[in-house]
Formats: sequence, structure tokens, C-alpha cells
Amino acid sequence: MRAVSLRQALQAQVDQAWQDLSRALVRAAELRAAPHLRHLAQQYEPDLPALAAELRRLGTPHTRA
Repeated sequence: MRAVSLRQALQAQVDQAWQDLSRALVRAAELRAAPHLRHLAQQYEPDLPALAAELRRLGTPHTRA
């Protein structure tokens, strides 16, 4: 019985570490892409304002809880 609870505890730690890593990778990708998205928004503003607005929204860093 003890081995099962140890395995479950280790699995929970691995799952948490994976979630933390995934979040960090997504955040890094967002920050890296943001300037490019804002630049594209400037280029598309005259012809496609709705697209430009969405690109600006995607290129704005968001604070997460």
C-alpha cells in the first residue's frame, strides 16, 4: 500500500512540473512573438483594421494569475 501512495505522490509532482514547464514555454513563446504581431498589426491597419486589432490584441502581453 505504501508503494502505491509513493508512486501517486511522485506522479503528482511530475504532473505539476510538466504543467509549470508547459506554462513557462507558452509564456516565452508569447513574449517572443509579441513584437512581430504588433509590427504586422501596423502593416495591416490601413486595409484590414479588424485583423490589425486582433494582431494587436495577440501582441499585447497579458498578465496571468
